[in-house]
Amino acid sequence: MHSRTKHIEINHRFLREHISNGTFEIKFTGTDLQLANLFIKPLAKDRFNFLLNELGIINVNAIKNKFVYYQLNMFVFLLLV
Repeated sequence: MHSRTKHIEINHRFLREHISNGTFEIKFTGTDLQLANLFIKPLAKDRFNFLLNELGIINVNAIKNKFVYYQLNMFVFLLLV
């Protein structure tokens, strides 16, 4: 066996064994939920943000900007009161 294909054969056996034991389960994932697309394809902004959300990644700058905006609004509110 060629050294480059040996690891593929080992991985294939490993997966086949765990699938038959029920340790792993194979499920179909449609193209709209392929999270790898986030890293390998150019995406529209809304699609990009959707996949970020699916991965649980948050935009810290957006939160920070909202927090600063909230603080400024509270400051203005306090000045007006």
